Amino acid sequence: MFSQRFARIVAITAAVAPALWGPMATAQTIQPIIKLVPDLVVTKVSLHCTELAVTVRNDGDALLRITSPIVVRVTAVIDLEGGAKTFEKALTATGLSSGQTETVHFLIAAAPAMIDVATTVDATKVITESSETNNERKTIDEQTCALLKVTDATVVEGGDVVFTATVNRPPAKDASFTWATSPGSATGGTACGGLVDFVTASGKVNFLASETVPTPKTVRIKTCPDLANEPSEILRLTTNSLTNLYFMRSSSPIGTITNQSTAISK
Repeated sequence: MFSQRFARIVAITAAVAPALWGPMATAQTIQPIIKLVPDLVVTKVSLHCTELAVTVRNDGDALLRITSPIVVRVTAVIDLEGGAKTFEKALTATGLSSGQTETVHFLIAAAPAMIDVATTVDATKVITESSETNNERKTIDEQTCALLKVTDATVVEGGDVVFTATVNRPPAKDASFTWATSPGSATGGTACGGLVDFVTASGKVNFLASETVPTPKTVRIKTCPDLANEPSEILRLTTNSLTNLYFMRSSSPIGTITNQSTAISK
């Protein structure tokens, strides 16, 4: 009896369904549920001498509600010898709609020898649905500051170590840096004599914004001949006080003094 009644209900439902919901009502009408999620990405990194600006954007299709600070983390390799330095700052926005951006500014005047930059956004503690699939960027998209490169140099003792300084573009404003010699395995002194391998010196190099093609600048350090048969020795050119410049490489280029084949008395 029950099975007959159930069969009749099914038959009646099938008969009236097209009239109530259209001819497709008996077809499969269940659609997959689309889950709307935010997706925070780093879209732009700009270097402006003493400031690094990092722009992040919600590339997802849902509002990102910022209920606790989202940290923008910048790792800057500032010196080949010194390793990396990390800067952190929180977004000030309380929410980012789909497509909305926020820019965080970092003052990095204390890190003048920047070589590389890596930026990340950490929103994992904010919402469980956040899918930061592309929240790291290792390229500098915009750079208004000229990059300085000072080459290493080699000389036979008794000659001048000649360091060459170049910039990759005319500086937006007049640029400069100061330099001073510092000993490595080579010994410095105010004049040649005794155990002195090079004459200590210091100075300043300028690059003018008016130069369409900036002229390479040279720094010359006098070295001293001696009677000793010794291995090559090094000195460093320590660079400081950069103005409107950033380093492409180490801020302490190396000068190598090689032993001369015929010893010369001082």
